[in-house]
Amino acid sequence: MTKCAGSTAEGPCTAPAQEGSPFCYWHDPSKEEERREASSRGGRAPKTPLDLSNVLEEGPKSLRTLEAVAAANESIIGGVLGGRISMDKGRVLINGLRLQASVLESIDAAKIRQDIDELRAAVKRIEEERAYVRR
Repeated sequence: MTKCAGSTAEGPCTAPAQEGSPFCYWHDPSKEEERREASSRGGRAPKTPLDLSNVLEEGPKSLRTLEAVAAANESIIGGVLGGRISMDKGRVLINGLRLQASVLESIDAAKIRQDIDELRAAVKRIEEERAYVRR
């Protein structure tokens, strides 16, 4: 692999050149605008701890329904797209919401299974009572 044709304050650049170019990403003149935009986006990333009060109004307690998880998901996506939440934090938050949704679905499924068991028991009692009733 060829080395970059650019130079640094210490001497020749030692980074590998990009494919089809004599320069690395940092020295390629055609990438100047792309580097400027990336640098600008980096400067907009929040430097302080992330405030999710607008997403989780009551803290984690507000994520007790699938609808609330979906709303938080939308808020986080909007925050990432708007530059208020970094992509990395957004990924972590979305993965947490995915886990929460899975937990809620498991709880719902367990409640449904319990309801079915109770209905089966009630049907069985009714059928047994019918067997003893003479017509």
